[in-house]
Amino acid sequence: MATRYSDYITIRESKPAYNIGREEQGEWESFIPNEQFNDILRKVVSAVRNNDQDAHKSFWIDGTYGTGKSHAAAVIKHLLCDEVGDIREYLDTEYASRQYDLLRQSVYDVRSSKRLFPVNLYGTESIAHKEDFSHRLQSAIKRALKAAGLTDFFVKTDFDDYADHV
Repeated sequence: MATRYSDYITIRESKPAYNIGREEQGEWESFIPNEQFNDILRKVVSAVRNNDQDAHKSFWIDGTYGTGKSHAAAVIKHLLCDEVGDIREYLDTEYASRQYDLLRQSVYDVRSSKRLFPVNLYGTESIAHKEDFSHRLQSAIKRALKAAGLTDFFVKTDFDDYADHV
């Protein structure tokens, strides 16, 4: 009786490109972390945990097309923004090895005291000039607040000010 590789190994389903703006439920969990990703996750968790304002900074993930940048960003977003119960299975499975005890626990530690609010900007968002970025960011924040059901307050954007002026 011949044994085939497929008797022992399965391939995770995935898409050729990941769009963080149009995620399907649980799609982020198909990501397989590697050491490069784990280094990024350590740095992000450290920055979030640190109370020193100078330690809070933006992170830039770059690479060629198809290398998993958007998928990696989605995983970080979910680990820091979703309910802890929704990330537990992923963390406990992907980081089950003893060598990841510290990283896994650091994510749980930061999540025991903090939950971040995600705002997505995907691609260039039609940003042609540096002045466009502020407007796009404000619009994305308003969309995220509305999607989260946080509509009981109003924050005026630059765009609202311009519209009032006109």
